[in-house]
Amino acid sequence: MNLDYTLREIAEIVGGEVIGDDRCMINGINSLSDGSPGEISFFADQRYKDRVRKTKVSALLVSKTNDLFQGPQVVVDNPALACAKVANLFAPSPPEFSGVSRSAHIHESSKIGENVSIYPLVYVGDGAVIGNEVTLFPGVYVGDRVKIGNKTVIYPNVSVL
Repeated sequence: MNLDYTLREIAEIVGGEVIGDDRCMINGINSLSDGSPGEISFFADQRYKDRVRKTKVSALLVSKTNDLFQGPQVVVDNPALACAKVANLFAPSPPEFSGVSRSAHIHESSKIGENVSIYPLVYVGDGAVIGNEVTLFPGVYVGDRVKIGNKTVIYPNVSVL
C-alpha cells in the first residue's frame, strides 16, 4: 500500500482542484488540532477557524479557498466526504483469513461470494447473501435474508439483521 501521495493525486481521487503546490507530499490525515507536517485535514465549519490558523498540517480540504491557511488547499464540493475518501487511503487493510473457517456456521441456503474471509464463530443465516471480497470477523452474526455487498468489512461481534 502506498503511504505517500502528492496533493495532485489526492485531488484526483476526491475530484478537487489544488490551489498551491500540487507536489506537496501527504503521508497521513489528522484533525486540525493534532495534525503535523505531511498530513492533511479538512475545514468545513467556521466554528473551527481558530484551529485553521494554528494547524500544522501541510494541506487542507476546503469548499472554497481559505485565507486563514497559508499552505496548499484542495477545493472540493464536500470537504467531509473528501476527508473520508482520503482517510481510506491511509487506513490499514484488515488482516485476512483466507476462505471460510470450519468453525463458522453458514446456512446451506446462503450464497457466499468469491475471495471471502469468514473467520471462526461467524453465523450466516438462512437465505443470506455475502458478496465478493467480504471480510467477516469472529463473532459476526448475519441474519436470515440479509445481503452484504461486495468488499464490505464487518468487525468482530457485529449483528446485521
